[in-house]
Amino acid sequence: SKSPVFPFSVIANNTMIKKEMLLNSSDFIFSEIKDEVMIGFSDNYTNNKLVLPRTCWISLATVQLFQALGSVVLHGGFKVASWMFQFVIAYPIISTLASLIYLIVISIFRRREKMQKLADDVVEVRNLAYKEMMQNSSEHVVLHLRDGIAMDMHPKSRQGRAYIITKVWPRVVVDIRQDNRVRKTNRRFGMKPRDIWQWVAAPSPHSGEVNESIRKKKLITTK
Repeated sequence: SKSPVFPFSVIANNTMIKKEMLLNSSDFIFSEIKDEVMIGFSDNYTNNKLVLPRTCWISLATVQLFQALGSVVLHGGFKVASWMFQFVIAYPIISTLASLIYLIVISIFRRREKMQKLADDVVEVRNLAYKEMMQNSSEHVVLHLRDGIAMDMHPKSRQGRAYIITKVWPRVVVDIRQDNRVRKTNRRFGMKPRDIWQWVAAPSPHSGEVNESIRKKKLITTK
């Protein structure tokens, strides 16, 4: 029988059913495993009488589908691996060159993606610095401005803040040093010189939030 079996003692201890009641039934089978009487459904009952809920059939079909897909993928993987191994054995020089070219291409694409992300992050951080300086036109200590932006962007990630400080911010500094809308000075705080930035130009027309704030202030003063 393909059906699972269970210790009959469990049934006997929890019900009034006796073994003699089921011996003549074609729906059950009895067997012994390690001197213990086992009971299970017969193949005839499982194939013709056992009714399963629709969810069980769906689950069984899903399991069988995944097993079939896994078998196909595994078989295909072995086929591809075998073909590649035979190709490498037959053409070692070509295989080596192809592998090197593949690694170089992958390295180039990854570097481009990394540089593109860095460029996007520089634009984002630079805009945040401009926004902060335009909203508050007083003087800003550059280190404080940097640390505040890094903390706002990555409040829970020390690694993220380190990335902003070491990789992104130096490029932002280069851009802002060439921007005449920002006044750059240097002052001593305690015994250490600090770079100071201050926005001295009119707010950028692309800064919607800043312009909206200024517009509201003008409306208040004219009333």
